[in-house]
Amino acid sequence: MSQPDLTPVKPYPGFETATAAAPTMRKGPVIEPAGPEDWVRTVPLEFPLTVDGEIVAALTLRRPTGADLAGLLEEDPDEDTLPKRLRARICGVHPAVLAALWIDDAERVAEASSPFLPSGHPDREPAEDEPA
Repeated sequence: MSQPDLTPVKPYPGFETATAAAPTMRKGPVIEPAGPEDWVRTVPLEFPLTVDGEIVAALTLRRPTGADLAGLLEEDPDEDTLPKRLRARICGVHPAVLAALWIDDAERVAEASSPFLPSGHPDREPAEDEPA
């Protein structure tokens, strides 16, 4: 009985180079705010809170994105609670934390977050150069 030829098949010339140069797949684009200073604002609290054992002496607010709104609607589509949940989302806290703020701190946070809210939000104050 003869043995079949067990010589391995060699790749065609240039195969190694072609596969080594194959582009890698990215998971998505890298997106960042063009003007980061316009996307955040920090509000110091005159009367800090302790939340889950951590002292919260300031809230850092950030502009919400379409993904924030979609996430809030996916979590709970109740449009009556959406404004409160959106404000908490841009402050990076649970809505109960905003409810626990001293009233003057709460007013400063609401005032600072107003320009960050979408134009249709009931608590948004129009900018000085924006028509009412």
